[in-house]
Amino acid sequence: MTFLDRLSTGWKAWVFLFVLTFSASAPGVFLLPALDRDESRFAQASKEMLEEHDFIRIQYQDELRNKKPAGIHWLQAASTALLTGPEAKQIWTYRVPSWLGASFAAMACFWCGIPLIGRRAAFLGAAVFGATLLLTSEAHISKTDAVLVFLTTLGTGALGRLYVLKDHSKRTALLFWLAMGTGFLIKGPVTPMVA
Repeated sequence: MTFLDRLSTGWKAWVFLFVLTFSASAPGVFLLPALDRDESRFAQASKEMLEEHDFIRIQYQDELRNKKPAGIHWLQAASTALLTGPEAKQIWTYRVPSWLGASFAAMACFWCGIPLIGRRAAFLGAAVFGATLLLTSEAHISKTDAVLVFLTTLGTGALGRLYVLKDHSKRTALLFWLAMGTGFLIKGPVTPMVA
């Protein structure tokens, strides 16, 4: 077995892909200011959700913000409450779901690719995917996209396994529908449309 074959088998592959993406995304999560208007709006709406203890209505200052489903705001509010608290003014606490979403997306890409193209090729593809500029830059932004990539990849992977492996596993089917529903909570119909 080559080094690559050994690295792509067992638990080492999953840890490597997570750490690769997590560390490739790390250099801006803590230090970069809010990168655009949307990031500021997402973080502010999640902050107000925490301050008001109202996890149903999404507000941005004095107006309702019903442009996106509440899922990402729940994740951002939870990460901020867990890491600091509602008084937190640092943007990095709101970026943690995106940071983790990007890291889990690389792992989901590997899982998705194993039955389709083989373990070694899936590992290489997932490693390249996890280190790309686009995915690592989405990990820096407290918006929906990195979490959406994870859920869409996971749902597509479950669907691929059901189709390619002729697998009638109820767990895989449940995982598919869970990814579809959670993806809908993050950004509406995008994840189901891809599937």
